[in-house]
Amino acid sequence: MQENKERNKEMAFNNATGPIAYPLRTDTMIHYVTQNSQYTLKHLISSLKEIKYNDIKDIQIMNPSDFTEYDEKKSTLDLKVKLNNGEIINVELQMYFDAYWINRSLLYLCKAYNSIEEGESYSKLMPTTQICITDQNLFEHEPEFYSHYLFMNVKNHQIYTKNLAINVLQLNQVELATDEDKANNLDHWARLFVAETWEEMKTLVTEHPEFEEAVNMIYKANADDSVKYAIEAENKFRAINAAQYEAGYAAAKEEYSDELKQKDEAMQEMGQALHEKDQTIQKKNQALQEKDQALQEKDNEIELLKAQLAEAKKNKH
Repeated sequence: MQENKERNKEMAFNNATGPIAYPLRTDTMIHYVTQNSQYTLKHLISSLKEIKYNDIKDIQIMNPSDFTEYDEKKSTLDLKVKLNNGEIINVELQMYFDAYWINRSLLYLCKAYNSIEEGESYSKLMPTTQICITDQNLFEHEPEFYSHYLFMNVKNHQIYTKNLAINVLQLNQVELATDEDKANNLDHWARLFVAETWEEMKTLVTEHPEFEEAVNMIYKANADDSVKYAIEAENKFRAINAAQYEAGYAAAKEEYSDELKQKDEAMQEMGQALHEKDQTIQKKNQALQEKDQALQEKDNEIELLKAQLAEAKKNKH
């Protein structure tokens, strides 16, 4: 940690002002910061895993990035970490809409969990947690800042295993942070991730000096051409994927627009037909009701005549 601080003094962010060109919200940036500062890496993981910093004796990044060699397929790598107890943590940044986010997170979790070679004992499988840091809403009707998910029995809530877990940190729900979240500095990490200006970074460091090294690394990365190139490539890759998704959606909508229109018209016609049938039935019911009323009046008239006839016969005798 001390070596990192001495090295970072050369490019301290104290004089930086205005917008941050490349904030912490990309895979490339989080790889750069954590690969160059084990203190920041341990600080981040201890907060996300809600464990004490000093309990992490050893921590290893299992998929480090090489910022001098650009590979499009590796431009969007999650941060895969292994702790001293063998536990695996896969940190994913989700900063754009993805209709298949949940499916993808399950796939990434299973891939990270599958850490043994063919023929090896299943006892070597290590507990694995997929942690998603996002500015999107996972479930609109259930907003939460930091959520935890496990496999369990839906009837009696018996947990099946704690060896597979998914945690989601929703940066846009920081106002819902619990006392436990705040005790683990997760609200402060959220501020670091969403910071848009160096002034915001400085305020955070002034209030919480433990973030100084992370901010220094972000500053240094913003001055490193190879890192900036990698981030631009990642952003381009994301933009292309998003455009392809939107184009595919638009194309599908256009392709099936006639069919959808026909179905809408058919449903409208069915609705109109049902409405007309309802009106016809209503008219028939009204006619039947009027007939019943007329019959009742006739019955009453007959009963009255019978009574009058009986009275007349009685008086005659």
